[in-house]
Amino acid sequence: GKTKIVLEKSGWKKVLSCGSYFDENGYLVVTVLDNEGKKQCGIINRSGEIVLPPQYNHIYILGENLFDVSLRVGNENKSILINKDGEEQKLFDDEFDIHLYAEDYIAGELKGRNYIYNKKGEEILKCPSKVKRVEAIEGDLFVYKNSDYEKGVMNLKGEEILRAKYDEIAIYENGFLVRRDSRDDLEFLDKNGEKVLTLDDYDYVAYWGEFGNIGIADDEWCILDDDFKQLNKIEIY
Repeated sequence: GKTKIVLEKSGWKKVLSCGSYFDENGYLVVTVLDNEGKKQCGIINRSGEIVLPPQYNHIYILGENLFDVSLRVGNENKSILINKDGEEQKLFDDEFDIHLYAEDYIAGELKGRNYIYNKKGEEILKCPSKVKRVEAIEGDLFVYKNSDYEKGVMNLKGEEILRAKYDEIAIYENGFLVRRDSRDDLEFLDKNGEKVLTLDDYDYVAYWGEFGNIGIADDEWCILDDDFKQLNKIEIY
């Protein structure tokens, strides 16, 4: 319960906020008010030392030495990849439009085609033309959306695992949580796409990290076990 770090002004007017936890790299994003009254973001480590000084509009931590930052250049906001020394990292084509950061991968669009890269800038997959957007990446699988806004699942070799016919898909270790239409019940499918059970009691189910599965029905929240059976209701607005 002892104080470890106190965030104090040091070259800026005021500390406004910080993230709620240090990430796996030991980094914490902090937001300050600079001497010109502008909000700026930076990063400190677990010792309270500055990793990136607060001078960016936003920061996404991509790895121990890779960050996506936005800063003001002239009259425009410019989004670039930098290292801990603030040096720009030219990992991708300038026209590559990044729209997803996953734990180990980055996905985006270049000239109408979706690509998946690792965080060294190495191409992992040039997605099949039917992939109009990569929605999520978990392990060696990713959820994609086609031109009809239907979602399916492929692996990182571009092989189809679940045909695109769902409104919602979440990848689990042992299968997939899907909804075929916004009015339909949630279903859990095994890795072969076969229905295991229907979750007709819940309006919404999701995996929330250390909490496990969370279910919501009629504005009541509950924690579910691995088989989606109710463990406990919690009163949360």
